[in-house]
Amino acid sequence: MRANTLWKEVTANVSVPENSCDRLIVGNPEKEVHRIGITMFPTVHVLRELQEWGADMLIAHEPTFNHPLDAYEPNPVTEAKKKMTDNSGIVIYRYHDHAHCATPDLIYEGFVDALRIDGAFDGRNWYPNKSMTAVELATTIEERLSIPHVRICGTRNAEIRKVTLCLGGPGSIIRLLKRDDVETVIIGEVCEWHECEYVRDCSELGIQKTILTLGHHMSEREGMKLLATHLSQQYPELRFEYFESGDVYSYT
Repeated sequence: MRANTLWKEVTANVSVPENSCDRLIVGNPEKEVHRIGITMFPTVHVLRELQEWGADMLIAHEPTFNHPLDAYEPNPVTEAKKKMTDNSGIVIYRYHDHAHCATPDLIYEGFVDALRIDGAFDGRNWYPNKSMTAVELATTIEERLSIPHVRICGTRNAEIRKVTLCLGGPGSIIRLLKRDDVETVIIGEVCEWHECEYVRDCSELGIQKTILTLGHHMSEREGMKLLATHLSQQYPELRFEYFESGDVYSYT
């Protein structure tokens, strides 16, 4: 199967904005592909692993060239990564908006499925059946998603009634946090001086507000792992493999 044929089939039936970042990033779209990698961030480490594995194609959630729309701006990093992709002949497609515009949102679906906690989920808000605190939820996330550290800001030990997901890098969520019906938020990355300080003040005033910060990669990777599973089932004649780009931080 050609790379562009697979891409058209994978993205069919999902509408994305006209200025979507999803497109061919590097490589020959007419290339015959047999081994397809899936990843969150196409880091140098991931590109090296893909070359060793013999990948023909990569589907990546985030940018290859450190630019929101993957514009190629020459610098030591982009030049090195472009040389690596040229030498390997790999075809890279960006798969971000199609994942989030799917029904249900593939990234959120993967996260909720991996967490395996009973409760109602409406696509953005989750209502746990089991009584738990923010500390207990954070511990469960660390254990089930293999996340080294979940940061807890705000109320720690009150019973959680509702959890709002803001995975990845959603930008400012201060208006969301100021709503009376928003209590506990799971987020990828967050601005500390703005959102976190507001939540800390809420907690010190006796207002139940909590932010659990997982990290961008850690909050979204389960959705891309789910994509690899779906595609393996849909195209048994091809080989799909998820490649772990890992947390951007290391820990002592």
